[in-house]
Amino acid sequence: MTLARSIYLSIFPVVLFCVRLAGAQAPDSLGNRLSSLPSTGIDQSLDYSLRLHSDATVSSPLIRLRDVAAPIGTPSGWWERAGGVVIGMMPIDGGEMVVERDRLNIAIDQDASIPTIGWTGPKSVRIKLVNLPANRNRTSNPSAAVPDTALSSIVSTARSDTSAASATFTTPAGRVDVNHAFASTAALPAPEQTASLPALNSQDSDRIVRLIQFAIDRVDLSLRDSYDIEVDPEQIALRVLADIRRVDRIEFMTKPTEGVVSAKIFGMTSRDPISQSLEVRFTTRPMVVVPRENLRRGQVITAADLTLVPVPRGYPIESAITSIEDVVDMQVVNALQKDRPIAPSSITRPVLIERGDLVEVHVVGGGVTVATNARSLSKGAAGDLIAVETLEPRKKIIARVARSGLVEVFTRPPRVR
Repeated sequence: MTLARSIYLSIFPVVLFCVRLAGAQAPDSLGNRLSSLPSTGIDQSLDYSLRLHSDATVSSPLIRLRDVAAPIGTPSGWWERAGGVVIGMMPIDGGEMVVERDRLNIAIDQDASIPTIGWTGPKSVRIKLVNLPANRNRTSNPSAAVPDTALSSIVSTARSDTSAASATFTTPAGRVDVNHAFASTAALPAPEQTASLPALNSQDSDRIVRLIQFAIDRVDLSLRDSYDIEVDPEQIALRVLADIRRVDRIEFMTKPTEGVVSAKIFGMTSRDPISQSLEVRFTTRPMVVVPRENLRRGQVITAADLTLVPVPRGYPIESAITSIEDVVDMQVVNALQKDRPIAPSSITRPVLIERGDLVEVHVVGGGVTVATNARSLSKGAAGDLIAVETLEPRKKIIARVARSGLVEVFTRPPRVR
């Protein structure tokens, strides 16, 4: 007995040391749990317990965790993020929605920075949508300022997880299965629901407008040549497309023409198809004169040589001619290319008399016309004043070009005293 006691006393300190060393190296030790806090944001000293409401009302079709539950005790920083998690969307017919407690856990699990919640209160919550007063600023709802990036993943989880079947909508027609109800989230909300969606920031609205414009170009690239196409980034309909990632196609309700045209967008979010009706404004581009074919230098232009087309993008309208009448009977100074706008400096009135030409001079006055011959000292078009020199006697005078080979000089009729 004495020998056994001696052996026990000798090995006990060794066993105790080994046990302490193993505990310090265990992966689930307290030290390791605390070291993981910076990556998860979970503080073991906080109480992550929520009480589920039996009834709740929302002013936006998007339902967030803070709408249906409240923290037990004093809320801390973790609740600011957890409270903004989107857990569903109200039915588009405005009916009530019933959500089971298990459904909330599915939504919360999408965000790894939010810990496992301890629940108290009822097993389900009944939610109603209430319209905001007309004179109330819809963006003043604190929940409306929280991004909706979690919505797509929540809807996808509801479709793939069989436990989501416990959530149902209660509508005037009866109870609707959750999978069917959430499948309708990509459909068009009612107009009043669309207006209550959070306003888009400038980056999102610009991104959506560019996607729509690319889709219009795929429909008919010539539309952009004929019209200035504008999608108003402030129109409320764009709010439904906040999560859209691509636009597959656009369908116009009527043929695009001058004015506002209704269109429907079909595209995809990160997970689900989406569609939305919106308005696109078409403004006809200014028309400019272009030649139907290439015109050579010195050629006199006729109406059959010309046509009107929308001004090319990037071409300054002030450098082009917009009326065919301003070009007819003009002479080409610089060769003109087919379908290119005609600049005013490229044409001139046809030269009827060249320098050195022999011309006939008509001196008109008092109902009497006297004709003589002269030589042109300059060139001129119809109506230009040029200098000519009579042959006999040699005298320089200023005459107006009447037509090819003829100039006129007008004198005052004699006065009778």
